[in-house]
Amino acid sequence: MVILKSVQDTRQVNETAERINQALSAPMVVDGRTLVTTVSIGVALYPHDGVDMGELLRHSDTAMYQAKDRGRNNFQLFSPGMDRRLKERIAIESSLRTALQSGQLDVHYQPIVDMESHRVVALEALLRWKHPSMDTCGPTAS
Repeated sequence: MVILKSVQDTRQVNETAERINQALSAPMVVDGRTLVTTVSIGVALYPHDGVDMGELLRHSDTAMYQAKDRGRNNFQLFSPGMDRRLKERIAIESSLRTALQSGQLDVHYQPIVDMESHRVVALEALLRWKHPSMDTCGPTAS
């Protein structure tokens, strides 16, 4: 964790994060082997992104995972959209775990046919989710 005091604007934060990134991603020789690390930095700003340490840490952690998702060796400033996307992702992952445990997923195999020989040359596996509260069948005809 790095705490910057008396920050005037985000440009200072960006410059500091870039310097940290460059310093930590420089190759190091350990026991005769060159090691290269990657750095992912998440930034949360007081009071804009949180008013207490717990909230700032959560939001900087969210921004760090966004940085990792973008290919590492970079940094991201927290935004409320990141928090919303993270909560949506966690909800979907949780729902999928439940679906797997409770048999809500069905595998259907669809043949891929060579039009000249009329032979099945491959199969495509389709996973269908029978969600108990969402209409997964698409629009209904009236």
